[in-house]
Amino acid sequence: VITWGACITACGKGEQWQHALYLFDTMNQVLVPNIITYCAAISACEKCGQWQQALNLLTCMMRESLLTTVIAFNAAISACEKGLEWQQALGLLEAMQNVALLPNVITYSALISACAKGGRAEQAFELFEVMQKCSLVPNITTFNAAVSACANSQDWQRALSLLVLMQSVILEPNIVSFSSAITVCEKSGQWQRSFDLLAMMFTVQVLPSALTYNAVISACEKSEQWRQPLALLAEMQVANLEADVITYDAAISACEKGGHWQMALDLLRLMQAARASPNVITFNAVISACEKGEQWQLAFGLLAKMQAADLLPHVVTYSAAISACEKSAAWQQALLCLYAMRAANTQPNVITYAAALSACEKGAQWQQSLFLLTAMPDVNILPDTICYNAAISACEKGEQWQQALRLFVVMHDSAILQDVITYSAAISAFEKGKQWEQALALFQATRKHNVMPAVITCNAA
Repeated sequence: VITWGACITACGKGEQWQHALYLFDTMNQVLVPNIITYCAAISACEKCGQWQQALNLLTCMMRESLLTTVIAFNAAISACEKGLEWQQALGLLEAMQNVALLPNVITYSALISACAKGGRAEQAFELFEVMQKCSLVPNITTFNAAVSACANSQDWQRALSLLVLMQSVILEPNIVSFSSAITVCEKSGQWQRSFDLLAMMFTVQVLPSALTYNAVISACEKSEQWRQPLALLAEMQVANLEADVITYDAAISACEKGGHWQMALDLLRLMQAARASPNVITFNAVISACEKGEQWQLAFGLLAKMQAADLLPHVVTYSAAISACEKSAAWQQALLCLYAMRAANTQPNVITYAAALSACEKGAQWQQSLFLLTAMPDVNILPDTICYNAAISACEKGEQWQQALRLFVVMHDSAILQDVITYSAAISAFEKGKQWEQALALFQATRKHNVMPAVITCNAA
């Protein structure tokens, strides 16, 4: 039995759970398994997250009236934790108590981690408190699991409190502790706190990893802080830490949100020079940056490079490129992009059409606007207020007051919200068409429908 147990344990350490179970089943035909062999087989399943197999073995162990141990339950709970089965893990805690087994620190650490991974922050915190009431002192693994649970509830204050508590029980936070806390701050939009934690890591001589920097850069990106990610990238290079796609994507997205399209392009070039392959998210962020900078030619160039790299643009990509054209009144290019999108079997959405309509409006292409608006229901997309406003404004610029009136009526009959932009564009269309009665009637209707007229509306009326 000892030999079989040693072989099963060896398979477990090599993460060969299938071989471990094969040996266990083979052994079962010639010898009666004991506690050691069962624990070895359950542990082998645990290392690969095979929670069903681990539970089956534990059930067999109990059915055969073998004395179950805390070790066996801990391995099964850890298997459930790795398999993201927090309910099963909590069920095993109850089963332990039913057979008069006292959970230990390893038990609670696995349970807290299972709840953290399952998004059950409150259960994780309750378990943390229960173990302390049972006079069990949490170890570094327990604290790290509890800090990780804070990410789901975006409870950055609790995460920082746990770091302080960790030090009060003479436990030094490690890279997992700090990285988990930084991730909590990142998800909570606390970029300054993430910066403070990064600085603290150097103070206590815990060297951050690339993943740590990624979390801090991502926190800055979510808070639209574009300068800090660039400084962090430089720090990574000094520390000989290799920036990956996630690092660059977050830094580029930060530049995009800050409206710095040149910097976004520079980062893309730096990324390619570092042989980090840009993905769809990368190109989307750079194209969006160009869109905000009204650089439609660059946006189109990036779209071509993306396709040359065998990356398939999706609706966000095309919408950003079309929006770039819209901001520069390049309506022909916007329509070409829309048609290319359809040819690539990429389904546009209402945002895509709104951008294309706005491009036509800025180019005073009222016929194209009406064509696009009419075509939207054919692809199962219902025009919204923005779409109608763009089309009415296009008709206004083309001095087509009848068309503007027709669209205004359609909006009303379809119960689509008519805002101050709608009224302003329609009134301006009537003014250009010398339809002063219509313009005045519509202006008076703004008060009836609780629409606050803008200065432009008043001037047109």
